[in-house]
Amino acid sequence: MSYDEVVNQYAQIDHLMKGWVDVIVLEKRIFQYYLHTFAMNQGRQTKPVTIHALWPPSPRHVVFTDSQLRERFNQGLAELKKTPRYKALLASAPSYAQRQSSK
Repeated sequence: MSYDEVVNQYAQIDHLMKGWVDVIVLEKRIFQYYLHTFAMNQGRQTKPVTIHALWPPSPRHVVFTDSQLRERFNQGLAELKKTPRYKALLASAPSYAQRQSSK
C-alpha cells in the first residue's frame, strides 16, 4: 500500500480509470467534472465507480466586498431563476449518477 498526492486533478481520474490506483479523494463536483471531461476526451464510457462521502455536505457561498455588485448579482440571479435557462444550466453539469442511470 502506498500514498501519493497528485496536484493535477485530471491525472487522478486518468490514474483511477487506468487502474493505477484504487482510490482517489476529490470534492464530488470536481470529480464529476473531470470524470466527464475524461470520458469526452477518451470518447468512451468510464469504468463504474462508487462514491463515498467522507464529510457531510457544506454550503457554498458567494462573497462580495462591494454591496452594489452584490445587489446586481442577486437581481441577475433572481431573474435567471425565472427562466428555463437556469434549469438548463443546472442540467448542463452532468452528474455521475445521471450518466450511470442512462446506461
